[in-house]
Amino acid sequence: MSKTKDANSFAGTPATNRSGSWGNKRSNSPPPSPSNASMAPPADLCLEFLGKEVEGRQLLTMHDVNVSIDGLRTLTKHGCWREACKLSEHCISHTTLKPHEFLQWKHVYVLCLVKLQLYDQAQHEVDQLGDFDSDKHLFQQYPNYYHTKTGCMVPWSLRFLNAKLPRMRAESKTGAPQEQFLRDALKRLYALLHTCVESAEALDKKKQKSVAAPASLMTSDPLATPGADADCEEPETVDLWVKRRVTVVLELATVHVAMNQIQCGIKLLGHTLEYFTPKLRDTIPTRQLQYMDLNSKLASLHMQVGQLVQAEAVFKNIEQIDPRTLTHEGQHQHKSTSAMNRGLLHLANGAYKDAIDSFNTVLAQGFNALAVTNRSICLLYTCNLTEAITTIEDLIRENPAAALEEPVVYNLCTLYDLQVENSVAAHKKRVVQALAHKFIGDHFPPKALKLDK
Repeated sequence: MSKTKDANSFAGTPATNRSGSWGNKRSNSPPPSPSNASMAPPADLCLEFLGKEVEGRQLLTMHDVNVSIDGLRTLTKHGCWREACKLSEHCISHTTLKPHEFLQWKHVYVLCLVKLQLYDQAQHEVDQLGDFDSDKHLFQQYPNYYHTKTGCMVPWSLRFLNAKLPRMRAESKTGAPQEQFLRDALKRLYALLHTCVESAEALDKKKQKSVAAPASLMTSDPLATPGADADCEEPETVDLWVKRRVTVVLELATVHVAMNQIQCGIKLLGHTLEYFTPKLRDTIPTRQLQYMDLNSKLASLHMQVGQLVQAEAVFKNIEQIDPRTLTHEGQHQHKSTSAMNRGLLHLANGAYKDAIDSFNTVLAQGFNALAVTNRSICLLYTCNLTEAITTIEDLIRENPAAALEEPVVYNLCTLYDLQVENSVAAHKKRVVQALAHKFIGDHFPPKALKLDK
């Protein structure tokens, strides 16, 4: 294969059994054991690249932390996801748990499996929970524990994760299995979307700003909310359901693209955007950010099918947002998003130097993997392969913990393949592998390194 073909493949477009009762049951699947890709590479490779000793993440085992959700957070904070899996499995199998605690530990076990790209095993663990809306998941079925508390204890994020899992499984499949997984994802996601729309409309009609939340809306992600108690609940508001609706719609658009149904994704996003009238957006800053996310996704789909005029029109919707209606963080995001969009349009139109300027504006706001990736594409297309490589390497040296994201590493390794012979490229990739182990963790996807098995 020629280098030209490799370059074109680099970036053709801008980068884009049921349990009948509660109990402490041992999982049928053992926790994942380290693979060859997760073993620590020689530490001197990091020194070779960085030129100096830089402290990396702390390597911990499950025995180094408390047997608690806080201990689990400590493991995941340092990228020790395999040890987090072991700790979760230990708690599920060997400790006495209340029903909601059992569900919480199952939840985090599934999250750990997803981080390790063990999607089939994650789905198996979710399936063991059975129907989320069955009686066994209701607080009132356990009055000795919860007294008068009622409602379902399955959190929203676990429902959403279950809806996303088929799409994740499809990424590693081909042919009929992949198609079936994607159809399953659509079915689950559209069911969630229906719930979001109906719940928001019901609250809107009652003109209630806040009502008592059902237990199913408990703090969603036990790993993302340090200090949160499993019994904590979010207030149910229209804004909460709108936020969830946007999250589901964005994931649905991704699935439609994976099924080559881009026009379906465009129609879905357009229909959702009709809800965000100017009056509605201006009253709540967070909705302006959701409006930006939906428009950015819509424009990216237009560009994928070559509709650049339509994409530009959609991007203008974002630029026309009055920054004064946004929070300080929102203003920062608005500036970065607008510059990114201009860069993507310049790139799609072949104006590579203008695109580079736009992506540099984005990076001036802070690290952005999409900007890094697309800037390297522009440098490659302007015959600056060496500069494309060195700019990414410099960013990694500056902040390896932030810069070693999967798309950045994948493109860097692709550039290595274009620049040098296979043996030299393989060595450079081993260096990146060592850096990922030192600064990111054992959940870093080996496929990003493009190393021969």
